[in-house]
Amino acid sequence: MADLVQLSEPWRKHLGTISAVLNKAPRVRWDRCIDDGGGVLHLYGWVDRDDGRADFVLLNVQRYSDVDFIDYAFYTSSPDAELTAELAKAIGITMDVHIPCKRIEEVFGGMVTNAIKLAPKTCDCEAAINGSKPGTDWLMGMERQDGEIVECPDCGKQWVHVCDEAEGCTWVPA
Repeated sequence: MADLVQLSEPWRKHLGTISAVLNKAPRVRWDRCIDDGGGVLHLYGWVDRDDGRADFVLLNVQRYSDVDFIDYAFYTSSPDAELTAELAKAIGITMDVHIPCKRIEEVFGGMVTNAIKLAPKTCDCEAAINGSKPGTDWLMGMERQDGEIVECPDCGKQWVHVCDEAEGCTWVPA
């Protein structure tokens, strides 16, 4: 095992308890830790998303030295209420409410000039329809009926399978 970075003395006796909590949230890839010197340990992690991006998790561990007790609070950018329930269970609480995280530009508009701007979600289902994109199993693999509608799983655009005796079958936007 690599040499461990030492936390301040009061935290050392809680490492086993805290690591057990972190291991109870297996979807989170724990990444960073800050001992703020004031009784709070900040732990940062990431949860992979289906779109190739990741949501963050912040777990704050509060140490109350006068009673030798630690308490937890967490925050996540994930819209996944199941993740909220998983994290709540890991720290031993019940949460009935998931409070969604808001993007900075949604709250402040253009007032914050250094906010992250995500690229718009793109989809090349048109290439799939034209047969130039491999791996489009949502279109292939079964006989399609005239008038059948399929929806692109990436962008939600709907396509209609249209057949003509003279022209054959093709896909057109719904």
